[in-house]
Amino acid sequence: MTKSYLHVVFIFLLCLLSISRVTGQNNLILRFIDSTDKGTLLSNLNRITFSSGNMILKKTDASFDSYLISSISKMTFGLYSDVPNVQRNKTALAVFPCPATNRIQLKNAPDGEINITIFSLDGQVLLSTKMSGSQTIDINKLSSGLYLLKAGNDILKFVKQ
Repeated sequence: MTKSYLHVVFIFLLCLLSISRVTGQNNLILRFIDSTDKGTLLSNLNRITFSSGNMILKKTDASFDSYLISSISKMTFGLYSDVPNVQRNKTALAVFPCPATNRIQLKNAPDGEINITIFSLDGQVLLSTKMSGSQTIDINKLSSGLYLLKAGNDILKFVKQ
């Protein structure tokens, strides 16, 4: 076995040991050397094995994904979204605080009344309201997780703790 292979296996085992202490960490997230990420729900995994320099994720539906270990730069457990982080200028609409616990606000909201809709990641409408100015939005009833907020024509993501 090569040293890098042992290093990856050791890090992976440490991550597995720490997973029991972390709540809400329902994905295995792989970061590759080209800075792309790939997330897999832990509930969809049946087994993780290592063979011939590859990490093989065997899924509960009998399919599998195989990744070259040398192409993986980091493995973590956490919340994962395929929604990309979009870099915007300082005057663009933004949700804060993020992550939030009870309330959120829109930074740089347009003047006048704006339609606000909050969606779960599966597209279900959880909240629909109108707001103006710097009003806060009560998110107390939402469970912890990642959400999408549509404000006018902008779609933003935020995390509820």
